Amino acid sequence: MHLEQALSIALHIRSRDSNMDAGSGREGDTANLVDQMEICTSILVKRMGHYKCYAIVVSDSEHTKQLVEKWAWLPVYAVHTKPFHIDINIQESIGATRDSVLSMLVDPFILAWQDFLILSSSFGYGRLAHSVEIYATDNDIECINEK
Repeated sequence: MHLEQALSIALHIRSRDSNMDAGSGREGDTANLVDQMEICTSILVKRMGHYKCYAIVVSDSEHTKQLVEKWAWLPVYAVHTKPFHIDINIQESIGATRDSVLSMLVDPFILAWQDFLILSSSFGYGRLAHSVEIYATDNDIECINEK
């Protein structure tokens, strides 16, 4: 598929702070979250009709990214930047912290450059991509409303 001729769908899947390290301990919750995002994404793709689509996934969980990359019905590309949370990763080396902070800056822009943005929740990270507003703000979809 020629990506320049397809619509891009950005998926921001927030798995919670306890999942920052490959989703250990919450695999069931992660699978459920990915299933819900797949439903939202498939509805959007169906609405696009004859347009070809692909997805870019950004997540704080490597396990989540791996699950989404297994979708057979849609080409999916995961952004494999290292998940970083200041409170959790405070003990990292300066170099590791620098690389992680760079990924915190890169990921929202990757999300913002796509044609559509599907958010798994209302957390601030996905909202940062929304606020950049490179695409039409009508193209934001909040898939899962968490309490």
